[in-house]
Amino acid sequence: MVGNGHGKKVYVCLVVLTLLLASGCTGFQDERATEIVSETDSIPWLTIPLTDIPTEEEFTLGSLMASGKPVIIHTFTTSCPACGAQFRESTDLQREYPDFSIVVGLNIDPGEGSATVRRYVERNGYQGLFVTAPAQLSIGLIETFGIRFMQSTPQTILLYNDTIYFLGPGVFSSEGLAAIIGDLSS
Repeated sequence: MVGNGHGKKVYVCLVVLTLLLASGCTGFQDERATEIVSETDSIPWLTIPLTDIPTEEEFTLGSLMASGKPVIIHTFTTSCPACGAQFRESTDLQREYPDFSIVVGLNIDPGEGSATVRRYVERNGYQGLFVTAPAQLSIGLIETFGIRFMQSTPQTILLYNDTIYFLGPGVFSSEGLAAIIGDLSS
């Protein structure tokens, strides 16, 4: 059978489409925060007990918010390159401003357990709290932000001054995160 180049065209189209999709989730974001919820007392997922995988310390997102520091939450999977880029930026932010904010990595892949997340964090030297999302937290996030919130990673939300802000998908630079928090503080 003599090839007509059809297979090559399909292959090229798939490569281009993949690159376009990948570039959309790896570009740096510097959008401003969108306030989603200002009455956080009625948000049940803020009270779900979570355990930081590296330290095994228990906490709730609500208890972190009550500390008065901005709480930056990034959804992730260990196989997501953009998620790794986001954690490098967040780790840079924490190293530059150690007491500025609290970063929480929220693993949303039900197939990745604690051991996988622990290896991922240790291998890459990321700073922050890292948890696997229990089902009730995933459901709560979908109820608050919609199903699209769980369909791409990383997604970033910010808990600050008893308000929940949706920052959006993609990678936020350490400078961009600091600027967003600075804007909300003034």
